Order: sequence, then structure tokens, then C-alpha cells
Amino acid sequence: MLDYDLEARRYDETRGGDVRAEAAAAAVGSLLPAGVLRVLDAGAGTGIVSAAVARRGHEVFGLDRSFGMLRYAADRLGGRRMCADVTALPVRDGAFDAVYLMWLLHLVRDSEAAVAECVRVLRPGGVLVTSVDVHLAHQGVPSDVTAVLGRHATAGWPADQRDGRQRVTAAAQAAGAVPTAECTYLGYGRGMSPRAAAASARRGVDLAASVDDDRRDACVAELEALPDQEVRRPDPDYTMVSFTRV
Repeated sequence: MLDYDLEARRYDETRGGDVRAEAAAAAVGSLLPAGVLRVLDAGAGTGIVSAAVARRGHEVFGLDRSFGMLRYAADRLGGRRMCADVTALPVRDGAFDAVYLMWLLHLVRDSEAAVAECVRVLRPGGVLVTSVDVHLAHQGVPSDVTAVLGRHATAGWPADQRDGRQRVTAAAQAAGAVPTAECTYLGYGRGMSPRAAAASARRGVDLAASVDDDRRDACVAELEALPDQEVRRPDPDYTMVSFTRV
């Protein structure tokens, strides 16, 4: 996993910046019912999406376990920042009208605990919004890069990925929330170039657990042999789902 304290300085510029953040915030907003005021961004990072959601009329609080990320969120969130783990939220029950998890659950070792905590801090009728199946998004956009990754890096992924829709839905229902709605949005700037994909694969990022060193090296070699090494391939569509606390 990346060291997000070190990654914070260049995080936004390498992940679509304001354009991607606005698209993500619009997706979150489309799944929030009227009247939602207090919103928790669990996994807020630099606060770039938090700020975009706040511009839509919500009072947004940002939480992240990375001090480095939260330093960059200061200008966007002010004092509405918390450094904590999403599996142990330092928040009372029913404190928020909505909670959203943007590109987070695939990184959390115990995603069920994270979902349960997010449901806990919702008021009755409150809404949880989360990304699901993040790893599958690139595979939905055919390219030479995703073809190589599909053969070597992502083959063998189990059906119950940490942010897999079925797994997340089961966790939400167990915590007392019911499925409500879903949407997709374009991940601007997230299309991968061969060089970027090779660098990620070399570090073991986004590889199935079944991928050994030989297979990883073969994946990297094929990616490095592709043409137009610096050219990003098409951006993926991400899926978000919502759940309502009963």
C-alpha cells in the first residue's frame, strides 16, 4: 500500500485534480436525499472532494488516518478534520445525516468493520454512500493496458474483494442499513498509461494476491513493451451505491 503521508503532496495532481473531484462530488450529491446537512467524508485525504461536496450546500467533516493528507485539507476543511481510523470512528452514534466513502474500502483490511462504523454514526434515515468494485472499473474499459493487466495482474481476484458490491451490501445490511440507489461517474484522469501501470505493478499495487514474482515481472515486461508509453488510456467509470439506515 502507498505511504499516503508521503504521497499527499502530489496526490491531487496525479489523480484527476479538481475535474475528477467535481465529478465524484456530483455522484455523491445525486445519491443524497434533500435536507442532508451534516456529512462525514470518511477517508477525506486532501479534502478535494470534501470541498466540492461542501459547495453543494452541505456541512462536511473530513476524516483520514494520514496526517500528511489532512495537512493539505486544512485550507479546504478548516477545523472540521479528524485523524482517525474508519474502523473506529471517534464519533457518537447518529451524529451525521450522511457518510460517504470515496475510493476507500478496497484499501481497508476490515471493510465490514468500516461499513458498520459508518452506519453506526448515521441518524435513522441517514444515508451511507460508497464506491464499490474499484478494481473492476479499469477492466470495463478495454485497452492494451487493461488486456495485459487482465492476463497477468488481476486474474484470480476473488469475488469478495474488500469493496465488492455483494460484500459491502451484506455488511451494510448486517449493520442495519438497506440498499437504496446507485450511480456511475467518469474517473477523469484515471486512465492508465503503460508506464504508470508498469510502475504500479512493479510495486505490487492493485495485483491479485495470487500473483507471484515471476508473473508480476512478466506483466511489467509486457506493459513496458506497449507503444505510446506516456499516453493515458481511456478513463474508467466508477460505481457508487447508497444505503439508508433503518
